[in-house]
Amino acid sequence: MLFEYSPACPSCGTTHAAAGVLGAMVADLSENRPEDTTWGLAMCPACGQVTGVWDDEEGWGFGTRPGEILREPLPLHKPFVFAP
Repeated sequence: MLFEYSPACPSCGTTHAAAGVLGAMVADLSENRPEDTTWGLAMCPACGQVTGVWDDEEGWGFGTRPGEILREPLPLHKPFVFAP
């Protein structure tokens, strides 16, 4: 069983495990579809990790896109609730 004890990035909310999965997805897409411009990725400006991968032509996406990433970390004393 896999347990993760490190906190998520306070800016994007991505955990290290999620960044690893998304990073592997980017590596596979880069290898298998290097010239394909239909897929994209988002990176957090605070932690530098991949936070989202998508392909609009195929209609799928995982993680968050740049507009969903906070530019500044959330204050630790305030609760965070995400409601689209």
